Amino acid sequence: MNPLFLLLPALFAAAALPPTTTVRWSTPVMGTTATVAIATPDSTHAWPAAHLALGAMAAVDSLMSNWTQTSEVARINRLAGAQVIRTHPEVSRVLGFALEVGQQSGGAFDVTVEPLVRLWGFLGGRPQLPDAGAIEALLPTVGQQFVQLDAERNTLRFDRPELKIDLGGVAKGYGADRAAARLVGAGVENFLVDISGNMVARGHPAQRDSWTVGVRDPADVTPYFARLQLHNQAVATSGNYEQFVSANGQRFGHILDPRTGWPVSELVSVTVVAPTAMEADAWATAICVLGPKEGRALVSNSDTLRAILIARAPNDAFFVWIDQRLSPAFTLEPRAETRFLVRPF
Repeated sequence: MNPLFLLLPALFAAAALPPTTTVRWSTPVMGTTATVAIATPDSTHAWPAAHLALGAMAAVDSLMSNWTQTSEVARINRLAGAQVIRTHPEVSRVLGFALEVGQQSGGAFDVTVEPLVRLWGFLGGRPQLPDAGAIEALLPTVGQQFVQLDAERNTLRFDRPELKIDLGGVAKGYGADRAAARLVGAGVENFLVDISGNMVARGHPAQRDSWTVGVRDPADVTPYFARLQLHNQAVATSGNYEQFVSANGQRFGHILDPRTGWPVSELVSVTVVAPTAMEADAWATAICVLGPKEGRALVSNSDTLRAILIARAPNDAFFVWIDQRLSPAFTLEPRAETRFLVRPF
């Protein structure tokens, strides 16, 4: 038996006491840094659960990374274009969800965008502006309609041998959800899991009513321009400001429209609040591609999604469309008031 499980009963006992401190543990995972924060009356008793959560994220990384040749996704990309293969149940679950979002978004989210992401150098290469002809040539190799997944039998086949999948737009969210599930299973009531902005919040930190997270300033003038209070929710942000290519006086971000092969240009970032981090992760990317008008319509018609959409405005300012259902949890930083024009929808 794992000796960590022998310590978990002590954590259950400690959970009955009010938290007096918030302890954080971090680890490199999925090409970034993941953090687990636990509000606890005893940091020693919180470590076994944190260890389980960190391990859950590492396990998702080993299955879904596109940065190694040893992951389950890498094996799928090598074999599924030639034969029916069996897949890991967790990969089937995540891929099945991603295909649903792709269908519901009209193709704005598509995990088969991988060849285009590599062409632009955003995955395993040096970012560069590719030739327009090369983009056109790759478009026929992209399309989730060519993915034949049987989620019940955990089998998979690609109808085109050139097809490749990239779960980067959903795996971090799923990893945060798996870590959160481990913490809940260990009896932890107050925690925040964060994988590069893909977060799950439960309960509250020590001596506060809710977890508060910053919404990043796309121009990096300040670390964040607003704050969001989270109450048993998940949140994720997709932005075109982290990876980009500068060429011919233009800036091309890393979020690609799978339907055209070109980076999106209308929105610079989207923050989505949802019941799970996997939902928030995928829909933040999809709404970035859909743009402000379609994105706002989709969110307004959703019972579970809430969103903040940001676009550039004249004079180095930004338009911020915020779902009015998020307004009570949203606070604009005073020093950002002159640059961010907030518009509820």
